[in-house]
Amino acid sequence: MKYLFITIFSLISVNLYAQDDASTSKIRWSFAPPMDERTQRVDSLNKADEIKKSKEMAEGQAQNDSLYKAFLLAKKQKIIKQHGLATWKRIEKHQVWVGMTEDMCLFSIGRPDDDDSYPQGKAIIDTWLYYSCKTSLIFKNKVCIYLNEG
Repeated sequence: MKYLFITIFSLISVNLYAQDDASTSKIRWSFAPPMDERTQRVDSLNKADEIKKSKEMAEGQAQNDSLYKAFLLAKKQKIIKQHGLATWKRIEKHQVWVGMTEDMCLFSIGRPDDDDSYPQGKAIIDTWLYYSCKTSLIFKNKVCIYLNEG
């Protein structure tokens, strides 16, 4: 039974390809397509895979972008609800001040170029450094307690 299955499978899966042999004017039979056909098939399969992957990545990126925008909108609404519209206007102007939270700072001037975090008693101290605008911030339990611009 085992050999019968292998024989049938071999008969089904083997394709014979005819090739003209210019030197002998005879047709030569082989079990594989000529190299040009194989590389063309591989190239077309690779291109199809690349197109499929790029479409999937674009769809995933669009979904991630929409999720990220929804996340940012929720954060913005939370800040406005907790701290008021005047505070949000200051954040939109990229201002920083003592008393702002880490989330406010992220919205205002973005991620720091360098940051460090360490415990101090029951508090967590975070130091954020922005090299481009020469600003350093120190946060205690996610609230800015020190600001140095310049």
